[in-house]
Amino acid sequence: MLLVFFNSSDARSISAFRELDELSAKYREQGFVVLGVDTPKGAPDGAVRDHDLKLPFVVDDGGTAKSYEVAAMPIYFSIRRDGTLTFVHKAGPPPARQIERLLERED
Repeated sequence: MLLVFFNSSDARSISAFRELDELSAKYREQGFVVLGVDTPKGAPDGAVRDHDLKLPFVVDDGGTAKSYEVAAMPIYFSIRRDGTLTFVHKAGPPPARQIERLLERED
């Protein structure tokens, strides 16, 4: 699973979420799941709907981001099926090869 904290009013976050949509489609059959956590500045205003994002997401009031100690977005947490955090990416979505290695270990 990839847990992605993003801000729907930030172009960089939205761009990354589209890339994740492609990765999710590519690895879905192998059990790869992406869940977005939108932590907008101010009240959610439908910005996510305006971008036609296909991946599931929840809107956070800031509490979840705080518990994960999220300081900047987007940020990506890879979590194994057993709940183990395997990596954190801050520069961008994880490369496909890293996702493949993660899926190989989870068989």
